[in-house]
Amino acid sequence: MSERRERRLWARLERRPLLMGAAAAVIALGAASAMAAFAGFAATADVLTRIAPGWLAAAVGARLVAYLGYALAHHRVMSACEESGIEPDTAARVVAFGAGATSLKGGFSIDARALRGSGASRRAARAHVAALAMFEYAVLASGAWVGSLLLIGAGHVQSAVIWPWIVGVPAGVAVASSAYVALSRRPVRGRWARPVKSLLLGGAILAGQSRRPLRALAATAGMLLYWCAEIGALWAALRAFGITCSPLVAIVGFATGYVLTPRGLPLAGAGVAEVLVPLGLSWLGIALPAAIVGAFAAEVTRLVVSIPFALLTREDVQELVEAV
Repeated sequence: MSERRERRLWARLERRPLLMGAAAAVIALGAASAMAAFAGFAATADVLTRIAPGWLAAAVGARLVAYLGYALAHHRVMSACEESGIEPDTAARVVAFGAGATSLKGGFSIDARALRGSGASRRAARAHVAALAMFEYAVLASGAWVGSLLLIGAGHVQSAVIWPWIVGVPAGVAVASSAYVALSRRPVRGRWARPVKSLLLGGAILAGQSRRPLRALAATAGMLLYWCAEIGALWAALRAFGITCSPLVAIVGFATGYVLTPRGLPLAGAGVAEVLVPLGLSWLGIALPAAIVGAFAAEVTRLVVSIPFALLTREDVQELVEAV
């Protein structure tokens, strides 16, 4: 398939957020059903009988708070793109549209096309999206690292879950910092030149935020609010079925399940979260049937919040991204 025809196909699908949301729901249900078959249908069904709808409402509220936090962080990072004329209210609509299961390429693809549609070059758009992606994961990984440190010695926690975070995050920072310094000093060529250059430019954008402390503080506060609310939605979804866990378990379980962040995954991670999040939670002491139900309920709350937002913002966002 040619690049132009492929682009038309993506655009046609993205004009149908209800269809994409339904596809995400089917995929999520299929993944959760497969996990339930593995854990035992009877045990999983028993968890469903303990539902407390009030906690599901709290999870929906947490999703709304997450949107506000991400909109703040997104605006602060993207506003560093001087080539783009995207307005704050338009950027908020892009966040709302890209937060749901609206793209088979992921929400970051929508961000990049929105920046290009508002005047940014392909190079600048990719660099700022790379900066946003790195910022997202840096904040989440930092939380998982701290949470893992605090879970050392907990009797219900498997060390195979926490030690990769404890060792991997500092090691990753050291390797990434060394690679950034080394690659910044010489031309990058070859097959991976384009993504590597985007990452290098993204790193420079994040480093440049330090020269504007108020913008950096606002971006960090927004991203912290986003992740706290996302994890809070999972915690509330677990409580909806009588599952009590510490915030530390929710943080590390969530981060382990989302090896890639929801915005970076096709259909906002539908089908991925329903498999990896329950496994991460089970390694932290939560019974697998309960973890499966809680993770699926959390994904349902994401769809409940994101689909109306996508419908409300579809026209404005499509006009922008199709201007590329």
